[in-house]
Amino acid sequence: MRLLLTADLHFRLHWFHWLIEQAPDFDLVCIAGDLLDMFKAETRLEQAREITRLMRELSDLVPVAVCSGNHDNAGRLVSHDRASIYQWFIELGAHPNIITDGSTRKLEN
Repeated sequence: MRLLLTADLHFRLHWFHWLIEQAPDFDLVCIAGDLLDMFKAETRLEQAREITRLMRELSDLVPVAVCSGNHDNAGRLVSHDRASIYQWFIELGAHPNIITDGSTRKLEN
């Protein structure tokens, strides 16, 4: 399995576009937190909407596993089975090719 692992993208959109370009060469893309940035002019909810769109585009090419980081607090906090998670992450994880906080999925065999 070819895995692309990254973290701390901090709403740098050109880095997300780079991931989308690289995705076809990998079996799984993992993003280990901090998709959003606390210090950008855009609100974190605005950032979350744009990142959600880009993550869905990425996941149309390859499965994506993503966990939240300390910059990813946007919107409503929901108490989940194991830990609290933000609503936008729950919605992101509803996509069949995106694995988020608190969930597991078997890929291939």
